[in-house]
Amino acid sequence: MFEIFEPLNPYLPLITVGLAVFTLWNGIKTRIQGNELKKQDLALKRIDREDKFRYLHPHLYVDLVAQFPYQDSSYTPTCAMVVSNRDERNVRVETVEWAYDDGFSWALDNVDFQPVMLQTSDKIEISINPEANIFPHSSGKPLNMIANILGLSIKVKLSTDAGRLYSIDDPRFKRYLMGRYIDSAIMLKVGEYLLCRQYNLSLLNLFI
Repeated sequence: MFEIFEPLNPYLPLITVGLAVFTLWNGIKTRIQGNELKKQDLALKRIDREDKFRYLHPHLYVDLVAQFPYQDSSYTPTCAMVVSNRDERNVRVETVEWAYDDGFSWALDNVDFQPVMLQTSDKIEISINPEANIFPHSSGKPLNMIANILGLSIKVKLSTDAGRLYSIDDPRFKRYLMGRYIDSAIMLKVGEYLLCRQYNLSLLNLFI
């Protein structure tokens, strides 16, 4: 039976070397793959540890409360910005400002805001004069005003971040602003139409 392999005798050293090289290469390959798996596992563990200590923004309630006589936006409302701490941590509020939804912000008119520390469930209320100049940086053009009013937000900056935007979701207040800042009756209806679209309101509101 072994006579079959006799012709291979001259090549046995080469075959032996080849098998040794293959075994060595396979071992190196397996070790490299094992090291890569270890690296991936360590990277996942590091990410998991970082996630545990990653900064989570405190849970705040931020809104603009506008109370209209007779619930009618044609009247001047009584307004206040409300910032309430609903987080277990204490937070230091550095600034509260008007903002657009693109992040541009500016100070509240005639409001001297001082940084304040809020414990859990604490809140601050900032009285707002709706007849003040809310849009000092706007060109006043109707289309610009419509975009400004629809994107009007509140920016709250804490001592631990660069500020976060909170949208103002009160269509009645925004309709009041359109009535105040847009002189053209046609553009006013355009703004009110877009307001209805933004808040999924019935278009019947255009005729009320």
